[in-house]
Amino acid sequence: MSGLSKFVTLAVVAAAAVVALRYTANAVYSPNYPEKPAYQVEGAESWTGDQLAAAQRGWPIAGLSSRDRATLRGYMQHFPKGETKVAAADSSETKTSEEPAIVMTLPQLLAKADADAGKKVAKKCAACHTFDEGGKSGVGPNLWGAVGGKQAMVDGFSYSAAMKGLGGSWSFEDLDAFLTKPKAFLKGTKMTFAGVKKPADRANLLAYMRAMSSSPVALPAAE
Repeated sequence: MSGLSKFVTLAVVAAAAVVALRYTANAVYSPNYPEKPAYQVEGAESWTGDQLAAAQRGWPIAGLSSRDRATLRGYMQHFPKGETKVAAADSSETKTSEEPAIVMTLPQLLAKADADAGKKVAKKCAACHTFDEGGKSGVGPNLWGAVGGKQAMVDGFSYSAAMKGLGGSWSFEDLDAFLTKPKAFLKGTKMTFAGVKKPADRANLLAYMRAMSSSPVALPAAE
């Protein structure tokens, strides 16, 4: 037999031996998956190969072979869905539901309101309104004495027909509703301002507007 033939024969025998060895190893060392995993990574059953590979690179296991990594990856992919709860350190501890957020009423907000903070909020209104006594009207009327004052009270200002038709006085409640979203409170108003979203900001603004008066009205009683 020539040297080349011997080499080919040895190569074929070696390859067959490797295949047989791998087959035997897989049969002997195939992983036995438990019914319930002792350790579980939430959502791992839906991970892609790239996501699993990225997770493997962060495993702090020194000397973990590629075969062991593949076995562990297979184990992770066999996690039962819907069983991703992590046991508490103390079994006596129970997770309580979050307490609902406390919603404060307008009188409660006004009781804690800060007129200085409201002055800063009033800068949003400065393009159209003045707040000082005797101040000139601009796009909107002067707002000195507006809290508790009559609606459409500034002489000579061109109010909308809708505003003129109100015919009452500005209470804290009405002003709060108007400042939240003017067009929702009064259809037909000329005011294009979108409104002040945060209740605390509106309360601070009302506290500042209340102070802009020669005789500030009393705050509503807080519960």
